[in-house]
Amino acid sequence: MTPHQILIVAIRLLVIFWFFSILGQAGALLTTIQNMAVSSTPFVISLAVQIVAIVLLWLFPSTLAAKLLRAGNVPVQTSAVAFDEWRDLVFVGVGIFVLARAIPDVIYWAILAVVPESNSASFTFEQKAGAFTSLVQLTIGLTLTLGASAIASLIQKGRRVGVPVRQQSP
Repeated sequence: MTPHQILIVAIRLLVIFWFFSILGQAGALLTTIQNMAVSSTPFVISLAVQIVAIVLLWLFPSTLAAKLLRAGNVPVQTSAVAFDEWRDLVFVGVGIFVLARAIPDVIYWAILAVVPESNSASFTFEQKAGAFTSLVQLTIGLTLTLGASAIASLIQKGRRVGVPVRQQSP
């Protein structure tokens, strides 16, 4: 497989995650419009721009991959990169994705926590649970990003528990 092909798969996975994120945004948009007297135009424009970007990325991932990679058509030798490095790269990638979602949430909750109480009501149970969830996501993202090799080797060891070790013949 070439790096170009790998990047195309990664772009398509990103598009799938992004699409599901938009579904969550659409639900929040409907709730916001129903409960508050705000104009829905900026929210609808934001959703429309994201949907257009998703469609373009889904239909033309090869174009973006070619722009990002200059020599992406050269096949990668399977022996050139060890399995452990690929495995660690996957954990780091997932960790970065989790961090990308958690950091804005943590900033949001931190701002709400710092605002003087005269300007805002006290946190409800649902808001406290949301803030706690954001902190857990931040912790998971940091752990996956910074401790990828340790986590991956621990999982690999766990998979081998109870499996007899093969004896190699001389």
